[in-house]
Amino acid sequence: SQAIFSYIGVILITFFSNDILKIIGAKKLRQVLTPQWMRNLNLALGIVLICFGVLFLTQGIVMYAKQP
Repeated sequence: SQAIFSYIGVILITFFSNDILKIIGAKKLRQVLTPQWMRNLNLALGIVLICFGVLFLTQGIVMYAKQP
């Protein structure tokens, strides 16, 4: 019982500290990120996500086609 509460407490502290670090990092990045830079980043990430989606789709189709 005590171990479970300790485990949950450690998880909550970890998540809370991670969120605090993300907030601090976002405040520092706000000065660096320009709208043009964000557009380029979104475009690049969109292309990467589309490529992975197509890759997984083709793998699924190939695996489905190989089934007897």
